[in-house]
Amino acid sequence: MQQKKFMMTDTPAFDKEYWNQRYRNGETPWDMGEVSPPLKAYIDQCSNKHHRVLIPGGGNSYEACYLWENGFRDITVVDISSLMINKLRKEHEQTGIRFVEGDFLNMKASTT
Repeated sequence: MQQKKFMMTDTPAFDKEYWNQRYRNGETPWDMGEVSPPLKAYIDQCSNKHHRVLIPGGGNSYEACYLWENGFRDITVVDISSLMINKLRKEHEQTGIRFVEGDFLNMKASTT
């Protein structure tokens, strides 16, 4: 008998609407309101700004914005919440940051 692989998004508690509701209600205790200090320290020591950066579960994307402000140009943020992705696209339309709505855990690889 083959066992089904469990994915976080298999449970209704972790679907797109769950995350939209969390953001809508401000139920985001993990959100520091700024770039995480360890990530900021890492970004600050990076001299090669040509790296491609993927941020899964990007939330408010403080790190993506910080990367952009510091010369990185190939940045992609993926989040399951359409509410967050739409907000980020509007707030950062003057940047080249790519904001992708989707479930990172179930995305297919692409070479583009």
